[in-house]
Amino acid sequence: NYPLKSIKDLNAPWDTNCFSVQDKNYTLGDIEHQILRKMDEPRIHFAINCASASCPRLLNAAYQEKQLEAQLNQVTREFLLDPSKNKLLPDQLELSKIFLWFGKDFGSKSERLDFIQTHSGIELDNPKIDYLPYDWSLNE
Repeated sequence: NYPLKSIKDLNAPWDTNCFSVQDKNYTLGDIEHQILRKMDEPRIHFAINCASASCPRLLNAAYQEKQLEAQLNQVTREFLLDPSKNKLLPDQLELSKIFLWFGKDFGSKSERLDFIQTHSGIELDNPKIDYLPYDWSLNE
């Protein structure tokens, strides 16, 4: 299907059966919503994604059990501090829509702010929150 302009140019990419395990078919949506999100680990949103321009950068290595904590922290911090993805000031945040779409995964508003502060290293002061437009074009 390449060259595509956007992941959205594919016909229902999240709903197409990708593979089966023990006679059960899985879509990308199943993997994301029924498996990964149930792990109660919001950093997963910065590790595995659709590779559009507004998505986090894909790690150029395999995720490995012994390095997983460090790898998840790395991709989370890089995404938060990338000014093309998020704009973080102590009193104003312009966030990726990932934080809007998957807000429950990050907890309450105060938990989200704690998450951002912890992983970005930026001290927040009751910031106003807005969301940036999402660019679905391919991250080439």
